[in-house]
Amino acid sequence: MLQITENMKLTQDQISAIQPIIEDNIAKVRNLQLSLEKGAMDGTTMYRQKERLIHEENQKLSLIFTPDQMKVWINIQNR
Repeated sequence: MLQITENMKLTQDQISAIQPIIEDNIAKVRNLQLSLEKGAMDGTTMYRQKERLIHEENQKLSLIFTPDQMKVWINIQNR
């Protein structure tokens, strides 16, 4: 997280605002992975749900980040 905050030049307020959003999304993705491992869903369903979660996360973050910061965030995600 430190590297991201430095690369994106986030303010302390931004860091405080995005942390719960990111943590929540990480937990949701972990739950998807567990469901896949347990056979509760197939890979295609997991992929679609993960993409939906990322889209929702990006919508929330776009309200906090500047447009330039959002571009950097999307580039980080695409790595």
